[in-house]
Amino acid sequence: MFDYKHYVPVLRWKQSEWLALRELTDVQRKEITPLIEIVPVKFVDKETKEIKKENCIKEELNKIVNGIRKNWGEARAFIDVHLLDVTIRTFVMKEIIVAGNNLNLHLIPVIHLNYSKEYLDMVSNLPNKNQGGACLRLNIEEVSDVSLIDKVEILIDIVGIKHHNIDLIVDYKLINESQPKFNYLIQIIPSLREWRTLTVIRGAFPKDLSGFELGEHLHPRQDWQCWLKEVASSSLLDRLPAFGDYTIQYPIYSEPPERANVSASIRYASDSAWVIMRGEGLFHDNSPGHAQYPANALLLSVRDEFCGEKFSFGDKYIYEMGQQNKKYGNPMSWLKAGINHHITLVIYQLSNLSD
Repeated sequence: MFDYKHYVPVLRWKQSEWLALRELTDVQRKEITPLIEIVPVKFVDKETKEIKKENCIKEELNKIVNGIRKNWGEARAFIDVHLLDVTIRTFVMKEIIVAGNNLNLHLIPVIHLNYSKEYLDMVSNLPNKNQGGACLRLNIEEVSDVSLIDKVEILIDIVGIKHHNIDLIVDYKLINESQPKFNYLIQIIPSLREWRTLTVIRGAFPKDLSGFELGEHLHPRQDWQCWLKEVASSSLLDRLPAFGDYTIQYPIYSEPPERANVSASIRYASDSAWVIMRGEGLFHDNSPGHAQYPANALLLSVRDEFCGEKFSFGDKYIYEMGQQNKKYGNPMSWLKAGINHHITLVIYQLSNLSD
């Protein structure tokens, strides 16, 4: 059970994300429940592009579960498999939850309204389902559907889990002005006060940095700003939602091509905007390549938005890398630093909200 000052970051289970989690303090871990999205790349054969054999999938799942244990521990985490091919979702989720139970992990399966009865039956038959419960993730179109109440009740009947053991997430994905305001949607949500928790997730980080010229830029954190306005107008809400976002990633998932010519850029969250230190493509002709990272880190560390080297693991990494020019890091390590800083900042912002 958590309230509106809790944080739910959406994290695709990749190296940058899990290492960013690993570097959080024990105190910080208590303030968040990550929504971990299992990504499809490990389950698809690189050559044939076909889904791997079941035994190969099991090997990958064993790595994932042990990775969650090592990098996150036994605290609560939502697990979502919606990015995977529909033919393996049920199998993957069951294997993860059962293996997690054996390791005393607190993993909560995410369910969607459009999931198959086979998947929902699997969740219904999971051991300790009434203790762990489930997480229902709705998109904006589903919440706005006139048949929402009926669909939710049918789903709850199938999984056999009561409202008070289900965490409800309303996911806006990529924020835009045409979307209905939450103070309207909250009037539609059935059994509003009965859900174990209520969270609203939005994302506002751009798809890529191609729209930014070389140099330093600010991009508004519209997801955070929108949530703040909702909380400020709390008299209009029957229940305050917790905040969730996609950290410094684009909300719509796509797997980047192998050896993509990414830019040597740094993404850094500030109170109301992201600072984007835009570098050149790493593999451009005559590009300074990875050497741009320390230079950009130094420039970032003297900006007013920089929180100081002691603020988080990510900030320490940025500061120390900017003080030398022998180590450069790589896209993974800089994304790790940015995500770790972002999570730490949101925790700090939420903890300092007035009641």
